[in-house]
Amino acid sequence: MGGSSPQRLLRHFNDACSAASEKALRSVVVINTVRNQPGVDPNADRPAYKNLSPALRRAYEKFFEDIPIERRSGSGSGLIVRKRGFILTNSHVIENSERIEVRLYDGRRFPAVLHAVDMPSDLAVLKIEADDLPEARFGDSDRLRVGECVIAVGAPYELDYTCTFGHISALGRRNVMPGYDAEDLDFIQTDALISPGNSGGPLVDIRGDVIGINTLIQGMNTGIGFAVPATIAREIADQLIETRNCSRSWLGVELEDARPEGRCWGGGHSQGNGVVVRKVVSGTSGSREELQELDIITCLNQKRVSSIIDIHRYLRTVRIGGDLTLEVVRAGARLTIRIKALELPEVMGSNP
Repeated sequence: MGGSSPQRLLRHFNDACSAASEKALRSVVVINTVRNQPGVDPNADRPAYKNLSPALRRAYEKFFEDIPIERRSGSGSGLIVRKRGFILTNSHVIENSERIEVRLYDGRRFPAVLHAVDMPSDLAVLKIEADDLPEARFGDSDRLRVGECVIAVGAPYELDYTCTFGHISALGRRNVMPGYDAEDLDFIQTDALISPGNSGGPLVDIRGDVIGINTLIQGMNTGIGFAVPATIAREIADQLIETRNCSRSWLGVELEDARPEGRCWGGGHSQGNGVVVRKVVSGTSGSREELQELDIITCLNQKRVSSIIDIHRYLRTVRIGGDLTLEVVRAGARLTIRIKALELPEVMGSNP
């Protein structure tokens, strides 16, 4: 190889990044909203508000009453997932919105309506009256590797279309923020800069294929952002578009990862080789059948299980009412247990 080969490689890499960005941009939209701001509730649990004098309370309430509706605005990003006008975004982008407007990459603007929402995943689908739109191409997020180059596309801080470059810094992240209970999801962590306004936009690979939906940031300018993996996002979007609902299969038990540190579970079975049944929920197929607390699930439908993430991933492919074959370890003995997949109750949130 000649002395100029490093420069050629760098040019090829630059060209690939530029081509990937151009490809992704065509299917990204900017979402502008006017929010329905609720009035000030004097009975709300806000100590600072309750400690105000009556005069300051009245001034505080009047300040918000006098804000023009045009100032109660928000913005975010979205992704065209169907040519006939279906757009995927985050539910928090359009939450409490009175009006939603979508602007395409070619400059056209359309009013949008909320088609369906899935709160556990923070994903929503919008519909605009348009056809033959540039539909995004999804990649296989199950095959991602830490260190791969990625590009975050969106409209941060109302700065219109923006692409930021980075890497996948971790995979399989759960419980990424206090109060954000999303055990049903295993997030992609990236150092590609994600800022307010990027929410709902895509995280793409070096080919321009969507491998995630940008959803969360951990503090401002920290270089830690999170995206819903594309495999999950596409499955949820398909269900929302077709049925306006997203159902989830469930084992009927509460689980916890077996970790290398600490004591052993289940009569000498070492931690780290399965998923522990922490609790069998009353009234479910788990309680009616043979599962017990401290059982260790090692296989689900002949697929090896090493973490709760594996359980979630496998359950996403199983229909409600489908047959499940579990291989478990109990007090050192190996058992095979057969149960039916249940529908995850809404009150259970995202616990498996």
